[in-house]
Amino acid sequence: MFKDSDFIESDAEALKSINLDKEAQYVDYKEKLILYDKNEVKSIDCNGNTVFSLNMKIKNCKIDSNYYIDILDKEKNKVYSIDAKGNFVFKENVPPETIIYKSINEHTFFTVYKKNNKEYIKIQDEQKNVNTELEYKNKITGVYNLDGKILVSDIETRKNISSNLVIYDENGNQKNKLAFDNAIIDICVGKEYLYVVFLDNIVVLDFNLDKKSDIKIKEINKISKTDNDYLYIIDKEKNLSYVEKLSYKKGKNTEKADEIDSINGSYIRYLKNSVYNKNGDKIMEYKQNIKDSIKIDSKTIAIIFNNYLEIVKIC
Repeated sequence: MFKDSDFIESDAEALKSINLDKEAQYVDYKEKLILYDKNEVKSIDCNGNTVFSLNMKIKNCKIDSNYYIDILDKEKNKVYSIDAKGNFVFKENVPPETIIYKSINEHTFFTVYKKNNKEYIKIQDEQKNVNTELEYKNKITGVYNLDGKILVSDIETRKNISSNLVIYDENGNQKNKLAFDNAIIDICVGKEYLYVVFLDNIVVLDFNLDKKSDIKIKEINKISKTDNDYLYIIDKEKNLSYVEKLSYKKGKNTEKADEIDSINGSYIRYLKNSVYNKNGDKIMEYKQNIKDSIKIDSKTIAIIFNNYLEIVKIC
C-alpha cells in the first residue's frame, strides 16, 4: 500500500498512497484534498476516502481553491465552479486569453482576460449577469477574496517598476487603493491582517489597506500561512522565521526547511526527503525527495512526490 517511507517515531501514520501522473494538479478545499488527474476531479477526505469524483477531460487546465473549487479550461475557454458536494454551481464561456478565474463569494465570479494586448476584468453574478467589465491599465498579478470584497494586485513596468493593491466591491466599484514603488512577490490573507511580501520586507496591512507594520527580512524565498495566523518564512539559506501578527521572530539556527505546514497546533517542516516536528525530531524519511505538500485538515497532510502522493496523519 505504501511506497518507500520509513517511520522514525510514532508521530506519523501513513493512511493511503495514490498514484499520480506528472501533470496532476492538487489544492486543498474545506478540509479536503482536491485532485485533478487522469481526466477526473476528485475530492479526497483526511482518511483517503473519495467524497466525489467527476469525469472532466481537460487537456490544459488550471485548478484553484477559492469560495468554490474553480477550474479554468484553457483549451475550450470555459470556467467551472464546483461546491464541496461535487455540484456545478457556475459554468461560463470565457475569452480565449483568460488568465485568472476566481469565485469570490456565493454571488460573485471574477475573470481576468487579455484582448489586443490589454487586460480586462469582468465580474458576474451567479446568474451570469455582468456586474461590470472594464479595462485594467497594469498587469494583474493576483486576485484574492478579502472579506467578500475583491483584492487585486498588479505590477507596472512601463517606467520604473511599481505595484498596486486595489479593493473592489462585487459591482466593480473601487473602494481602496495603495501604491508601492517596488514589485509585490506574494500576498497572504490572514484572519486579521494582510501580509504583502516583497524581496526584502513584508508590509502588514489591515483590510482597509492601512499600514500596520513594515518588517525587514533579507532574501525571502517562501512563505506559508498557518492556522494560528502566523506567517512562516523560509529564506534562501533555508532558515526559518515567522511573523506573529505584527511581530517578527527568528527561528533556531538548526531549523532549516524547504517547506513548512501548520499542523495539530504546531508545525512540521520538510527538508529534502525528510519530515521533522517542531522539536527537530525526524518523524518520516523517504527514498524520494519531497516535491510538495498539501495540508488537508489540522492533523492530516498529503506529501507529494513525482509519481504519487501519500496521505499522512500527524499524531
